[in-house]
Amino acid sequence: QGKTKFIFLATEEALLPMSINKIHRLLSVLPDVDPNQCYYLTSSIDGERAYNNYCDRINYIGPRITILPAHAFERKAQFGLRNIDINTDVEPNIVKEKLFLCFNKVNREHRMWLLERMLKEELVEKGFYSFEGTDGWLNTIPNNEYPYIRKHRDKFPLRLNITDYRTNPVDIIRDDIQYHKNSYFSIVTETLFYGNGNLHRYHQPFVEDSMFFTEKTFKPIAFKHPFILITGPNHLSELRGLGYRTFHPFINEDYDKEQDDSKRLKLILDEVNRLSNLNEDELFEFIDNVKPIVDHNFKVLFTKPNYGHLHKLIG
Repeated sequence: QGKTKFIFLATEEALLPMSINKIHRLLSVLPDVDPNQCYYLTSSIDGERAYNNYCDRINYIGPRITILPAHAFERKAQFGLRNIDINTDVEPNIVKEKLFLCFNKVNREHRMWLLERMLKEELVEKGFYSFEGTDGWLNTIPNNEYPYIRKHRDKFPLRLNITDYRTNPVDIIRDDIQYHKNSYFSIVTETLFYGNGNLHRYHQPFVEDSMFFTEKTFKPIAFKHPFILITGPNHLSELRGLGYRTFHPFINEDYDKEQDDSKRLKLILDEVNRLSNLNEDELFEFIDNVKPIVDHNFKVLFTKPNYGHLHKLIG
């Protein structure tokens, strides 16, 4: 009927090799389809680079498609803000109930590592901390690993914003305001942390290495909350490239430059410890110092007119 474009939607995922392989197989049996008119939409900000790296690694010699960043989670956060009165609901209290906020659902390796050390340092009780885990996850931990998680197994699940009706809280709703309003900073454990070359028991590399921001990053931006970002290296730099500001020197962000995963996690925990040991006056000063940054980030998110390069599809 005169249609010429094929659009493959993975707008809320990083670059998925299994999906890419299927598209390549389709092109191999549909020689009349122009690969230049095949578009794969992903929330990997650097999806094109990741795609080309993947093709090179597997020695793919067929025609390549166009990868476009969809920015789906950034857009979803913006839409969620339309239902929140930012002036009355999100302005911070002076004295906070907890030091920090840390949402966790799936028991990925870096989240378990953080939880283990937060339990060891007795920091979990100082924050709003959730850790849901997949069904039966505690029974999969060998006896010689994660001793503090096993010691405190009766605490789980640690649950904040998951209910029978909201099993995957990727949206931004009024119910989440209380956690941001009543804590000083967020510890954001993003979906991806380890690269494909770093295999761990609970890390199954089903996606290609890429820059991947989910709702976990955009929630503190939406709620005017400073944050530490636990993900791959250089993600803070990429956020700045998107127009946002990060929190140096009020938060030590040297971890973002560290390529070694274990060293990066240690730098992050050191900074969490430092912030958690600030006295009340220092915490108030911290909030005052980061206020221009969180206000700027909120404005960028709320007013951003264009997400990604989808205009190419209609050009």
